Amino acid sequence: PQVYPTQDTWYVVEITDTVSGLTAIDSVFVNVVPVPTSDYSVTTPVCTDGFSTITYTGSASSAASYNWLFSGGTVLSGSGAGPYNVSWPSGGTMWISLEVGDSGCYSPTRYDSVVVNQAPTAGFAADIQEGCDPLVVQFTDLSTPPGSNWKWNFGDLATALTQNPTHTYTSPGLYDVTLIVTTPQGCDDTLTNSNFIHVFDQPNANITATPSQTSIVDPEITFTSTSTGVTDWFWDFGDNSTSLLPPAVTHEYATDGTFEVMLIVASADGCVDTAYTSVLVIAEPEFYNVITPDGNGQNDVFQILNADRIPGKLQIFNRWGKKIWQSEGESYLNDFDGENFADGTYYY
Repeated sequence: PQVYPTQDTWYVVEITDTVSGLTAIDSVFVNVVPVPTSDYSVTTPVCTDGFSTITYTGSASSAASYNWLFSGGTVLSGSGAGPYNVSWPSGGTMWISLEVGDSGCYSPTRYDSVVVNQAPTAGFAADIQEGCDPLVVQFTDLSTPPGSNWKWNFGDLATALTQNPTHTYTSPGLYDVTLIVTTPQGCDDTLTNSNFIHVFDQPNANITATPSQTSIVDPEITFTSTSTGVTDWFWDFGDNSTSLLPPAVTHEYATDGTFEVMLIVASADGCVDTAYTSVLVIAEPEFYNVITPDGNGQNDVFQILNADRIPGKLQIFNRWGKKIWQSEGESYLNDFDGENFADGTYYY
Protein backbone atom coordinates (compact mmCIF):
# COMPACT_ATOMS: atom_id res chain seq x y z
CA PRO A 1 0.00 0.00 0.00
CA GLN A 2 1.03 3.73 -0.46
CA VAL A 3 0.82 5.87 2.63
CA TYR A 4 1.17 9.70 2.75
CA PRO A 5 2.32 10.83 6.17
CA THR A 6 0.83 14.07 7.48
CA GLN A 7 3.37 14.88 10.19
CA ASP A 8 7.13 15.20 10.42
CA THR A 9 8.05 12.45 12.88
CA TRP A 10 9.16 8.85 13.24
CA TYR A 11 6.60 6.21 12.15
CA VAL A 12 6.59 2.46 13.04
CA VAL A 13 5.22 0.23 10.25
CA GLU A 14 4.29 -3.30 11.36
CA ILE A 15 3.19 -6.26 9.20
CA THR A 16 1.53 -9.45 10.50
CA ASP A 17 1.41 -12.52 8.25
CA THR A 18 -0.75 -15.51 9.17
CA VAL A 19 -0.52 -18.80 7.24
CA SER A 20 -2.22 -22.06 8.34
CA GLY A 21 -2.60 -20.85 11.86
CA LEU A 22 1.00 -19.63 12.09
CA THR A 23 1.76 -15.92 12.51
CA ALA A 24 4.88 -13.86 11.71
CA ILE A 25 5.33 -10.22 12.57
CA ASP A 26 7.86 -7.67 11.29
CA SER A 27 8.20 -3.90 11.58
CA VAL A 28 10.26 -0.99 10.22
CA PHE A 29 10.85 2.59 11.33
CA VAL A 30 10.19 5.45 8.88
CA ASN A 31 11.46 9.00 9.59
CA VAL A 32 9.41 11.69 7.87
CA VAL A 33 11.36 15.01 7.78
CA PRO A 34 10.17 18.47 6.66
CA VAL A 35 11.19 19.90 3.31
CA PRO A 36 13.72 22.72 4.00
CA THR A 37 12.96 26.26 2.90
CA SER A 38 15.32 28.61 1.02
CA ASP A 39 14.20 32.01 2.28
CA TYR A 40 16.78 34.77 2.78
CA SER A 41 17.04 38.56 2.98
CA VAL A 42 19.28 40.80 0.87
CA THR A 43 20.70 44.26 1.57
CA THR A 44 20.02 46.31 -1.56
CA PRO A 45 20.97 48.65 -3.13
CA VAL A 46 24.70 48.75 -2.44
CA CYS A 47 27.72 50.51 -3.95
CA THR A 48 30.58 48.84 -5.75
CA ASP A 49 32.96 49.82 -2.97
CA GLY A 50 30.64 48.28 -0.34
CA PHE A 51 28.99 44.93 0.22
CA SER A 52 25.56 43.36 0.54
CA THR A 53 24.64 41.22 3.54
CA ILE A 54 22.65 38.07 2.69
CA THR A 55 20.95 36.46 5.70
CA TYR A 56 19.28 33.02 5.60
CA THR A 57 15.77 33.24 7.09
CA GLY A 58 14.47 29.78 6.12
CA SER A 59 14.24 26.56 8.16
CA ALA A 60 16.49 23.52 7.98
CA SER A 61 18.30 21.20 10.33
CA SER A 62 21.89 21.65 11.40
CA ALA A 63 22.85 18.91 8.94
CA ALA A 64 21.44 20.78 5.94
CA SER A 65 23.57 21.77 2.97
CA TYR A 66 23.34 25.12 1.18
CA ASN A 67 23.97 25.75 -2.46
CA TRP A 68 24.44 29.51 -2.86
CA LEU A 69 25.12 31.32 -6.12
CA PHE A 70 26.28 34.94 -6.13
CA SER A 71 26.57 35.99 -9.75
CA GLY A 72 29.88 37.77 -10.25
CA GLY A 73 30.20 38.54 -6.57
CA THR A 74 33.10 38.06 -4.19
CA VAL A 75 32.37 36.47 -0.83
CA LEU A 76 34.05 38.58 1.83
CA SER A 77 32.82 36.46 4.72
CA GLY A 78 30.32 33.72 5.48
CA SER A 79 29.82 29.97 4.99
CA GLY A 80 27.00 27.43 5.21
CA ALA A 81 23.78 29.14 6.12
CA GLY A 82 25.62 32.46 6.45
CA PRO A 83 25.13 35.33 6.85
CA TYR A 84 27.32 36.36 3.89
CA ASN A 85 28.96 39.65 3.04
CA VAL A 86 29.32 39.84 -0.74
CA SER A 87 30.81 42.61 -2.89
CA TRP A 88 30.40 43.25 -6.60
CA PRO A 89 33.07 44.96 -8.73
CA SER A 90 30.73 46.54 -11.25
CA GLY A 91 27.35 48.19 -11.20
CA GLY A 92 24.08 46.65 -12.34
CA THR A 93 21.50 44.11 -11.17
CA MET A 94 23.16 41.00 -9.72
CA TRP A 95 21.38 37.68 -9.08
CA ILE A 96 21.44 35.46 -6.03
CA SER A 97 20.04 31.91 -5.77
CA LEU A 98 19.79 29.32 -2.96
CA GLU A 99 18.88 25.64 -2.83
CA VAL A 100 18.82 23.88 0.55
CA GLY A 101 19.25 20.12 0.96
CA ASP A 102 18.31 18.35 4.17
CA SER A 103 18.13 14.54 4.73
CA GLY A 104 17.63 13.95 1.04
CA CYS A 105 14.94 16.58 0.67
CA TYR A 106 15.60 19.74 -1.38
CA SER A 107 13.95 23.12 -1.23
CA PRO A 108 12.76 24.87 -4.36
CA THR A 109 15.50 27.17 -5.64
CA ARG A 110 14.83 30.75 -4.62
CA TYR A 111 16.11 33.67 -6.68
CA ASP A 112 16.60 37.28 -5.64
CA SER A 113 18.59 40.27 -6.87
CA VAL A 114 20.71 43.11 -5.54
CA VAL A 115 21.09 46.48 -7.24
CA VAL A 116 24.74 47.53 -7.34
CA ASN A 117 25.43 51.21 -7.96
CA GLN A 118 28.77 52.34 -9.32
CA ALA A 119 30.83 54.07 -6.64
CA PRO A 120 32.67 57.19 -7.80
CA THR A 121 36.44 57.62 -7.91
CA ALA A 122 37.23 61.03 -6.46
CA GLY A 123 39.75 63.19 -8.29
CA PHE A 124 40.58 66.88 -8.61
CA ALA A 125 43.15 69.31 -9.96
CA ALA A 126 44.20 72.91 -9.28
CA ASP A 127 45.23 75.59 -11.76
CA ILE A 128 48.11 76.54 -9.46
CA GLN A 129 49.64 74.61 -6.58
CA GLU A 130 52.16 77.09 -5.24
CA GLY A 131 52.54 80.83 -5.10
CA CYS A 132 52.63 83.90 -2.89
CA ASP A 133 49.92 84.91 -0.45
CA PRO A 134 47.23 85.82 -1.05
CA LEU A 135 47.07 82.82 -3.41
CA VAL A 136 43.87 82.37 -5.45
CA VAL A 137 43.37 78.74 -6.53
CA GLN A 138 40.76 77.39 -8.95
CA PHE A 139 39.90 73.76 -8.15
CA THR A 140 38.41 71.41 -10.78
CA ASP A 141 36.49 68.23 -9.95
CA LEU A 142 37.74 65.24 -12.00
CA SER A 143 35.68 62.54 -10.28
CA THR A 144 34.19 59.68 -12.31
CA PRO A 145 31.35 59.14 -12.70
CA PRO A 146 30.32 62.74 -12.02
CA GLY A 147 28.76 63.31 -8.64
CA SER A 148 25.84 65.42 -7.55
CA ASN A 149 27.23 66.51 -4.18
CA TRP A 150 30.70 67.75 -3.32
CA LYS A 151 32.37 68.68 -0.07
CA TRP A 152 35.78 70.35 -0.14
CA ASN A 153 38.14 70.93 2.74
CA PHE A 154 40.98 73.29 1.77
CA GLY A 155 43.16 72.57 4.80
CA ASP A 156 42.86 76.05 6.32
CA LEU A 157 39.50 75.49 8.07
CA ALA A 158 37.65 76.66 4.95
CA THR A 159 35.18 74.42 3.06
CA ALA A 160 33.00 74.57 -0.07
CA LEU A 161 30.04 72.64 -1.47
CA THR A 162 30.27 73.56 -5.16
CA GLN A 163 31.75 71.35 -7.87
CA ASN A 164 34.58 73.64 -9.01
CA PRO A 165 35.26 76.18 -6.27
CA THR A 166 37.75 79.04 -6.11
CA HIS A 167 39.58 79.54 -2.82
CA THR A 168 42.00 82.20 -1.59
CA TYR A 169 44.79 81.24 0.79
CA THR A 170 45.86 84.18 2.92
CA SER A 171 48.58 82.64 5.10
CA PRO A 172 51.83 80.91 4.11
CA GLY A 173 52.14 77.15 4.63
CA LEU A 174 51.50 73.67 3.22
CA TYR A 175 47.86 72.64 2.92
CA ASP A 176 46.15 69.24 2.53
CA VAL A 177 43.08 69.32 0.28
CA THR A 178 40.21 66.81 0.65
CA LEU A 179 37.26 66.15 -1.67
CA ILE A 180 34.25 63.97 -0.80
CA VAL A 181 32.12 63.30 -3.88
CA THR A 182 28.67 61.65 -3.71
CA THR A 183 26.68 60.26 -6.66
CA PRO A 184 22.91 60.68 -7.03
CA GLN A 185 22.57 57.06 -5.80
CA GLY A 186 24.33 57.93 -2.53
CA CYS A 187 27.69 56.29 -3.27
CA ASP A 188 30.71 58.35 -2.23
CA ASP A 189 34.47 58.44 -2.31
CA THR A 190 37.06 60.54 -0.50
CA LEU A 191 40.40 61.79 -1.81
CA THR A 192 42.98 63.66 0.26
CA ASN A 193 46.10 65.09 -1.38
CA SER A 194 48.66 65.90 1.29
CA ASN A 195 50.72 69.11 1.00
CA PHE A 196 48.83 69.83 -2.21
CA ILE A 197 48.97 73.65 -1.96
CA HIS A 198 52.16 75.51 -0.99
CA VAL A 199 51.72 79.18 -0.13
CA PHE A 200 54.82 81.36 0.22
CA ASP A 201 55.18 84.32 2.56
CA GLN A 202 54.69 87.69 0.92
CA PRO A 203 57.51 90.21 1.57
CA ASN A 204 56.62 93.63 2.90
CA ALA A 205 58.23 96.56 1.11
CA ASN A 206 58.68 100.01 2.63
CA ILE A 207 60.96 103.03 2.10
CA THR A 208 62.38 105.70 4.34
CA ALA A 209 64.01 108.75 2.69
CA THR A 210 66.52 110.84 4.66
CA PRO A 211 65.99 113.67 4.09
CA SER A 212 62.74 113.68 2.15
CA GLN A 213 63.36 117.29 1.09
CA THR A 214 66.70 118.84 0.21
CA SER A 215 68.35 121.52 -1.89
CA ILE A 216 70.01 121.08 -5.26
CA VAL A 217 73.15 122.38 -3.56
CA ASP A 218 73.14 119.23 -1.38
CA PRO A 219 71.11 116.79 -3.50
CA GLU A 220 72.15 113.55 -1.76
CA ILE A 221 69.34 111.46 -0.22
CA THR A 222 69.70 108.14 1.58
CA PHE A 223 66.94 105.60 0.99
CA THR A 224 66.51 102.82 3.53
CA SER A 225 64.42 99.67 3.19
CA THR A 226 63.22 97.95 6.34
CA SER A 227 61.44 95.31 4.28
CA THR A 228 61.15 91.79 5.68
CA GLY A 229 61.60 88.40 4.00
CA VAL A 230 63.61 89.95 1.15
CA THR A 231 66.56 88.65 -0.88
CA ASP A 232 66.55 91.12 -3.81
CA TRP A 233 65.99 94.86 -4.15
CA PHE A 234 65.32 97.05 -7.18
CA TRP A 235 65.36 100.83 -6.75
CA ASP A 236 63.98 103.35 -9.24
CA PHE A 237 64.82 106.88 -8.12
CA GLY A 238 62.40 108.61 -10.49
CA ASP A 239 65.13 110.32 -12.56
CA ASN A 240 65.87 107.39 -14.89
CA SER A 241 68.39 106.03 -12.39
CA THR A 242 68.14 102.57 -10.80
CA SER A 243 70.05 100.43 -8.33
CA LEU A 244 70.13 96.83 -7.09
CA LEU A 245 71.91 97.61 -3.84
CA PRO A 246 70.39 96.26 -0.62
CA PRO A 247 68.90 97.46 1.61
CA ALA A 248 70.12 101.08 1.98
CA VAL A 249 71.35 103.20 -0.90
CA THR A 250 72.39 106.83 -1.35
CA HIS A 251 71.42 108.70 -4.47
CA GLU A 252 72.41 112.16 -5.71
CA TYR A 253 69.98 114.08 -7.88
CA ALA A 254 71.27 116.24 -10.73
CA THR A 255 68.21 118.45 -11.08
CA ASP A 256 65.59 119.90 -8.86
CA GLY A 257 62.01 118.69 -8.78
CA THR A 258 59.69 116.17 -7.15
CA PHE A 259 60.72 112.56 -7.73
CA GLU A 260 58.61 109.43 -7.29
CA VAL A 261 60.86 106.72 -5.87
CA MET A 262 59.89 103.07 -6.26
CA LEU A 263 61.27 100.02 -4.47
CA ILE A 264 60.50 96.47 -5.64
CA VAL A 265 61.55 93.70 -3.27
CA ALA A 266 61.54 89.96 -3.92
CA SER A 267 61.75 86.96 -1.61
CA ALA A 268 63.68 83.75 -2.22
CA ASP A 269 60.42 82.17 -3.43
CA GLY A 270 59.91 84.88 -6.05
CA CYS A 271 57.22 86.81 -4.20
CA VAL A 272 57.35 90.57 -4.75
CA ASP A 273 56.04 93.71 -3.14
CA THR A 274 56.35 97.38 -4.10
CA ALA A 275 56.63 100.57 -2.07
CA TYR A 276 56.67 104.22 -3.15
CA THR A 277 57.75 107.53 -1.68
CA SER A 278 58.29 111.05 -2.97
CA VAL A 279 61.28 113.32 -2.43
CA LEU A 280 61.64 117.02 -3.19
CA VAL A 281 64.86 118.57 -4.46
CA ILE A 282 64.55 122.35 -4.22
CA ALA A 283 66.30 124.69 -6.62
CA GLU A 284 68.55 127.36 -5.06
CA PRO A 285 67.06 130.84 -5.17
CA GLU A 286 68.63 133.49 -7.46
CA PHE A 287 68.56 137.10 -6.40
CA TYR A 288 68.49 140.27 -8.54
CA ASN A 289 69.95 143.21 -6.64
CA VAL A 290 68.73 146.09 -8.79
CA ILE A 291 65.15 147.26 -9.33
CA THR A 292 63.89 150.18 -11.36
CA PRO A 293 60.19 150.52 -10.45
CA ASP A 294 59.27 152.82 -13.26
CA GLY A 295 56.42 150.74 -14.65
CA ASN A 296 58.13 149.78 -17.90
CA GLY A 297 57.85 146.05 -17.18
CA GLN A 298 61.57 145.59 -16.64
CA ASN A 299 63.03 145.20 -13.14
CA ASP A 300 59.91 146.71 -11.64
CA VAL A 301 59.96 144.37 -8.60
CA PHE A 302 62.58 142.75 -6.43
CA GLN A 303 62.56 139.24 -7.88
CA ILE A 304 63.93 136.09 -6.25
CA LEU A 305 63.86 133.13 -8.60
CA ASN A 306 62.59 129.95 -6.93
CA ALA A 307 61.45 131.89 -3.91
CA ASP A 308 58.24 129.88 -3.91
CA ARG A 309 60.31 126.73 -3.31
CA ILE A 310 61.69 128.06 -0.03
CA PRO A 311 58.96 129.22 2.33
CA GLY A 312 59.96 132.32 4.28
CA LYS A 313 59.26 136.01 4.77
CA LEU A 314 61.21 138.73 3.00
CA GLN A 315 62.28 141.68 5.14
CA ILE A 316 63.68 144.94 3.73
CA PHE A 317 65.92 147.26 5.80
CA ASN A 318 67.20 150.76 5.09
CA ARG A 319 70.86 151.68 5.44
CA TRP A 320 70.39 152.44 9.15
CA GLY A 321 69.05 148.94 9.85
CA LYS A 322 65.42 149.88 10.22
CA LYS A 323 62.95 147.34 8.83
CA ILE A 324 60.77 149.21 6.38
CA TRP A 325 58.91 146.35 4.62
CA GLN A 326 57.94 142.70 5.22
CA SER A 327 56.13 140.21 3.04
CA GLU A 328 52.96 138.54 4.17
CA GLY A 329 52.15 134.83 4.11
CA GLU A 330 54.52 131.88 4.23
CA SER A 331 56.65 132.81 1.23
CA TYR A 332 57.66 135.88 -0.71
CA LEU A 333 55.59 136.44 -3.85
CA ASN A 334 58.08 138.61 -5.79
CA ASP A 335 55.88 141.67 -5.28
CA PHE A 336 58.15 144.31 -3.60
CA ASP A 337 58.20 147.30 -5.95
CA GLY A 338 60.02 149.85 -3.78
CA GLU A 339 56.90 151.12 -2.04
CA ASN A 340 57.79 154.70 -3.18
CA PHE A 341 60.95 154.61 -1.12
CA ALA A 342 63.78 156.91 -2.13
CA ASP A 343 66.45 155.81 -4.56
CA GLY A 344 69.30 154.18 -2.78
CA THR A 345 70.69 150.96 -1.37
CA TYR A 346 68.60 148.73 0.84
CA TYR A 347 69.30 145.46 2.55
CA TYR A 348 67.23 142.25 2.76
